[in-house]
Amino acid sequence: MKHEPKRKGVKTQKNPKQIRIKTERYAAKPVVDMSDDMMELQREIARQQGFDICNTCRLRTPLSEPKCIHCDS
Repeated sequence: MKHEPKRKGVKTQKNPKQIRIKTERYAAKPVVDMSDDMMELQREIARQQGFDICNTCRLRTPLSEPKCIHCDS
């Protein structure tokens, strides 16, 4: 068995594990909607400060008020 030198233009095969890891790094990540989570966090902070955030206009209203003072909803 004679040692044959590599020819130009002939590529060696990579094992599938190396290829998979390389492509996973650049794979698109699932999009997570953070707006609901952020809104809940803002509501918690507003409640701690004595306010409530209106669902309609998203402005702060004191907890002592039964309705929104901005849009009356």
